[in-house]
Amino acid sequence: MKNKIIVLIGAGQLGSRHLQGVLKHPEDLNIFVIDSSQVSIKTCKERIAEVDHKHNISFKNSVEDLPEFIDFAIIATNSDVRAKIIHNLLESKKVKNLLLEKVLFQRDSDYIAIDALLKETNTNTWVNHSRRCMPFYKDLRINLQGEEKLEVLIYGMEWGLASNALHFIDLISFLSDSRLAELNLEELNPSISKSKRQGFIEISGAISGRTTNGSSFKIVCTPSPDKVVKPVSLVFLTPGKRCFVQEGVLSEIITLHEDNAYKSIAKQAKMLYQSELTHLIMYDVIEKGTCDLPTYQECFRDHQAYINKVLTFYNNLRNENKELCPIT
Repeated sequence: MKNKIIVLIGAGQLGSRHLQGVLKHPEDLNIFVIDSSQVSIKTCKERIAEVDHKHNISFKNSVEDLPEFIDFAIIATNSDVRAKIIHNLLESKKVKNLLLEKVLFQRDSDYIAIDALLKETNTNTWVNHSRRCMPFYKDLRINLQGEEKLEVLIYGMEWGLASNALHFIDLISFLSDSRLAELNLEELNPSISKSKRQGFIEISGAISGRTTNGSSFKIVCTPSPDKVVKPVSLVFLTPGKRCFVQEGVLSEIITLHEDNAYKSIAKQAKMLYQSELTHLIMYDVIEKGTCDLPTYQECFRDHQAYINKVLTFYNNLRNENKELCPIT
């Protein structure tokens, strides 16, 4: 992988963590960073200084300033500009591999248009639903194999339901080896709050649904009186197994099986930070042509269905007719 061309577009809070991960790659890389915000650039440079590395890093003003061929690009911008950036990038440069953040796009029509563009340019693309990369969730998937369907309950407070529910929907798809089939937002609280990201909104309450193999789920995020995020707890039920996951810096997974008289087995498990994951994802993509993340084609319809449901909820509540779903 020596001297590969790596591009990061969007160097804010999450993008700079991606970059820290890239910097952990042992071989020399040529890294190009684009962000229009001087605040983000400042944060990015501070986080670069936290990592000992020998890579060549260049800050550029626009896509036009990038090399003609790019081995691996990360787009970590907000959702409102992501589709435009992808068009600009792929229509002017040859990008072999692309990593996108969620929520993918705010507009329904962008999903099909970007799908066509990715196929036309032969760009291998993944979506950063990183729970699939966590070792303990990989083990849980193996543990649950052979079960006909799952019942899933996810609960927490103030963790950002609008922007993060898709992570859990993807996790359920991963664990059940099925896709989203039904989505119900009728149990959302009839209110909208401001997101911590300026110009975007948040919601609270419950989202429920089913997958194509009959697995069911409910994802609950309630407001916290002190506005402090409370860790997410997950329960997975099958006729013969019970699994409980408490997420956190040091997570815990408790399993109970019918074949051992439902005696609990508890294990601690670490949630990896983005700065611990990106170089591993990048290496697998460039060297092996694949990684643990879902491809764009595997999950874009789930994103599309989700943003349409949230947009309908938003428009009904506000008595508006917006075409863009204001979540990121």
